[in-house]
Amino acid sequence: MVEEQGREQDDETPEVPAPALNPPRPWGWGFLLHSSTFGLYTIFWIVGLLREIRSLNQPKVRPWLWFFVPLATPAQLFALPRLADYIRNAEVALGLSAWGRSRILCIVGIIAVSLFFNLQEIIATPTWLIVPGMLAWGGFFSVIEARFNRVRQVFAGDPPTKPATRNPYRWWEWLLLIPFAPLSFLVVPYLSLDSLGFYNVETLEEQSTYQDETGRFQFPVVSSGWREVSPGTYSEDEAELELGGPIEDVYAIVYRYEGLTLDELAYDRKTSFYDWLSGASCEESRRFTGEGLELAAHVTCEGQEYGMDSLWTSGIIARDGVVYELMVNMNVPGISFRNLRPELVRMTKEFSPL
Repeated sequence: MVEEQGREQDDETPEVPAPALNPPRPWGWGFLLHSSTFGLYTIFWIVGLLREIRSLNQPKVRPWLWFFVPLATPAQLFALPRLADYIRNAEVALGLSAWGRSRILCIVGIIAVSLFFNLQEIIATPTWLIVPGMLAWGGFFSVIEARFNRVRQVFAGDPPTKPATRNPYRWWEWLLLIPFAPLSFLVVPYLSLDSLGFYNVETLEEQSTYQDETGRFQFPVVSSGWREVSPGTYSEDEAELELGGPIEDVYAIVYRYEGLTLDELAYDRKTSFYDWLSGASCEESRRFTGEGLELAAHVTCEGQEYGMDSLWTSGIIARDGVVYELMVNMNVPGISFRNLRPELVRMTKEFSPL
């Protein structure tokens, strides 16, 4: 009788639910997704990882609270060390060697890359740096994936409680990888050609005055980094001169017009600049310049373009029935905008005939 009651009690003992773990898969798959999707995959990946950790030995974890960790650097300071501890605890519980000091390097690396991408929002950085930044981002998160794969492998090999079989590749991961990988590793390097000097023809001297070789116009060159670039780099029209600025997304173009008056061009530029910018404010002025007291116009508009501070400024001069224009554009983060604005406005204001 006692034996029968004991058997009944054993039969009524609730079974421990199987951990909801994904099967291990090559870290290279995660590396491609992390590094090519600009962090989009990472925010979903970390939620999924925390769900697996919760099913193992951390029932109080709330995975969706981790959704913002890849996006918020301050949160990473607290969340990433905790994530490393979760993995270490799981390793120790399964008799595996615990993650050592290399976890500190991984955590610091992720925070450093995150700070770099945040820095791009306030100060201009070369486009080519995005590629190594994305590769480093993918590499560090792939290390975490590879580390947790050791835990998954225990359950996939000879588990105490075998989890349900899952497909290691999800359909939405393919949807992310197919468009983002070419965009990241082909388009971004192409956009970096200018910052790498691919189109450079000649470097201009700092604190000098650029003078046209044929004696038509001149303007000041205040800072270093200005250089003449090959025709067609910034304009599809026929230009007299094209210059790349000291940082990316800053350039200057000199145009020559016949059959167009200074007033007509100034009006056209002011109208166009105003339409191109969001929340635009514009200024226009006239003055006499040169020994012959030729008329000059100056148009400057500021606003937002592509979510960043943008400036369009144009200096226009008329001489012997021909109109020349120095048009300068800048579309950069706030700190770089404030630092360069006075120089660019001065260039167009002091654009004058020789």
